[in-house]
Amino acid sequence: MKMNNLLSVKNIIIAISTTLLLSHMANAQCDESCLPQGIGFFTQDDVDNFRNNYPGCTVIEGAVGIMGNEITNLDGLSVLTEIEGDLQVSASNLQNLHLTISGCSTLTDLTAFSSLTAMNGSLFIAFNDNLESLSGLDNINYEDLSGLTIFSNPMLSQCAVNSVCGYVTNNTPTGSDGIGDNAAGCNSWDQVQEACLEISVCENEFTSFSVYPNPGNNYISINNSDMEINSLIIFDHNGNIVLEKLISNTQFVVDIRGLSGGIYQVLISGKGTARKKLVIL
Repeated sequence: MKMNNLLSVKNIIIAISTTLLLSHMANAQCDESCLPQGIGFFTQDDVDNFRNNYPGCTVIEGAVGIMGNEITNLDGLSVLTEIEGDLQVSASNLQNLHLTISGCSTLTDLTAFSSLTAMNGSLFIAFNDNLESLSGLDNINYEDLSGLTIFSNPMLSQCAVNSVCGYVTNNTPTGSDGIGDNAAGCNSWDQVQEACLEISVCENEFTSFSVYPNPGNNYISINNSDMEINSLIIFDHNGNIVLEKLISNTQFVVDIRGLSGGIYQVLISGKGTARKKLVIL
């Protein structure tokens, strides 16, 4: 994965076990590896002093943790071109994340980002030869996105995830926004809008994931015997998160009395993700 400007992020934790590249721009100087044991950033000074403490370091071989609520920006890490270990970010006062996923030939989906809920930045996904699905970006609130570009991913046909659906449904492409040169189903803004419309009215089939009663009101029962459920999110037809719960079980009851009648999507996450349509009377 390549990221042009890893600026900041708000109230999220990202755990990524694949190699994360932080710059898609060509660098005139040779990359220099360092910190095979990894590094943690807990204060703004830790971030700001990185270049002085590790001069010439552009590739961190180990894991990186950014876990300080006083950290407001990651500008001090802009010299990095690659993180070879895991990246974990948990910092409540960061504001923006401009996330570029580019040039990763082995990437097939984005499930590593399933815990990402807030971005407050732009999303750029391009030049990933084997990326097939945007599954994993389901939980991002589309209202946080300031831009969307999905381009030159020849195998990418499944772009209709909640965050993208919310954005393309409620926005027309402007500026650098755009979708194209992907596989059929995700080859234009209109194709993604059409795919999102189909998802909003058609139920995805998951053999063990059930929502009962459906249609329902007051309370619904969620069951998924294939995996323990860690979180549940309910989205409205515009992709807005209207209900969110953290749990640890294979079945539980959800109070939906605060939701108005209409069509919703229920997303559960655990070792994987599953989604179903919910009709509330």
